[in-house]
Amino acid sequence: MRFTVSFVILLLLAILQQSHQAKDKSDYTGPNPDGKPGTPPAPPPVKKPPTDTKTPKTDTGDDTMAEDWVTHHNKFRKTEKMDDLVWSEGIYKVLKPFVTGLTKKPLCESQPFAGMKLQRYGQNGATVTGDVPSNKVVATVVQAWYNEKKFYDSATKNCTNDDLDVCFHFTQLMWKSTQYFACRVDTCAKGSRKVAVCWYIRPGNCNNRDYTKSAEDSPCGPYLPPSA
Repeated sequence: MRFTVSFVILLLLAILQQSHQAKDKSDYTGPNPDGKPGTPPAPPPVKKPPTDTKTPKTDTGDDTMAEDWVTHHNKFRKTEKMDDLVWSEGIYKVLKPFVTGLTKKPLCESQPFAGMKLQRYGQNGATVTGDVPSNKVVATVVQAWYNEKKFYDSATKNCTNDDLDVCFHFTQLMWKSTQYFACRVDTCAKGSRKVAVCWYIRPGNCNNRDYTKSAEDSPCGPYLPPSA
């Protein structure tokens, strides 16, 4: 009887430990739980995306709308035979105050990789001079990101020279496992420059810059945006 009671206690302890580990795994939302560099865990199973993919009528800043960003992103993705991206209001609600905050900084810069510091989003950013009309900002910015294709080496799956020839805006724009995104553009508090930032889920530029990788081979960030 004493052996039986001890066995039951050990069994209960094992069950509780497994339950705790499962909870820790389900709560995990980024590539590194502690925010430190390291090998990310295997991604969770792909969840079914929301069925309603219609772009909302969202004002995204100076004379820009969500529809503009979706149109120009997907125009270039089609040229590379990548699936269309879907606008995410969940991402936009987090992005909007972030970009507004950038406009108040002395240099008013897009601060590359600021989104990735959150261990959640991929990011493309740009500053635009005041001589670009507001209604041309989206087209100008996305075209500039796509033009970086000339610096992408398809053989090595990397930029021709990471120190000088930037291509990571292009690769994020085309990243195969990215499904959702949102963008915002605002005028700097001082001067006439504008800052434009887009955030993406799943994040791109994970495991080098091979944008053709499937979701299973690109274990960075969550699959779905907040409030998806």
